[in-house]
Amino acid sequence: FSRQAAIISKRLDKPLVTTVWETIPHHYSSYLPPYAWNAKIVVKNTDLFIAVTKKAKTHLESLHISASKIKVVYPGVDLGKFYPRNKSVNDGAIKLLFVGRLISEKGVAELLKAFAFLCQKLQDKIELWIVGRGYLESLVREDASKYPIKYLGFVNHERLPEIYRKCDIFCLPSKDRMKCGIKLWEEQLGFVLLEAMASGLPIVSTDCGCIPEIVGSDNLIMSSSAPDKLAAGLSNLLVNKEKRYEIGRNNRKRAERHFDAKKQAKILEKEILRL
Repeated sequence: FSRQAAIISKRLDKPLVTTVWETIPHHYSSYLPPYAWNAKIVVKNTDLFIAVTKKAKTHLESLHISASKIKVVYPGVDLGKFYPRNKSVNDGAIKLLFVGRLISEKGVAELLKAFAFLCQKLQDKIELWIVGRGYLESLVREDASKYPIKYLGFVNHERLPEIYRKCDIFCLPSKDRMKCGIKLWEEQLGFVLLEAMASGLPIVSTDCGCIPEIVGSDNLIMSSSAPDKLAAGLSNLLVNKEKRYEIGRNNRKRAERHFDAKKQAKILEKEILRL
């Protein structure tokens, strides 16, 4: 509905603010009607672009939009709901957590293979908790019958904070979607990463899209979602409790600095009121 909003704002002589998530410059959809036509109208009439990441800002600049019209404002999460558990509580197995759609792009199959490999050495010491739905659900259920995997299916967002607090390591092994050498999709943000950091969990992820920008340099970023690389990254944290705790503490601080929903809302309000 961006095109309709642009037309109405012009008709009413009101400023138009457009939020942008896209991070792939020259994405093929930019050249295909009706999207291309709508995009031109929106770009022409927008007074302020809110880029949710620095990478989204770079994408906008590739469209020859003036940097003065672009502001980067990260989204936020409720830090009062997503917070770390008391790390002195230890109830046995180290729990790995995945939250997201059960689709190929999220690296679900690769995570399952990596976990199967880790179970050969740490069968009784680790668990994998999986939250989400998607066409790979049958694969998850199949592996859950063979390995210590707890498949929770769809979970209401209100219940998610407690699940994060029950786990020890968060993993999001996203991968680019490619076709004929053209990138069609990459991770634009990953709200679950914000929730995991706010919950004080260390993260093992990939360099897909905006993930490195979001999680910073403290976490373990793999160059791909290949099972052997994921297993190596996860193993690094599994055998080092102090490293898990240190990264988790740093992640909570990072969430407080950059992804506090209340602070980010005030920043967004300030930018809009400048118009």
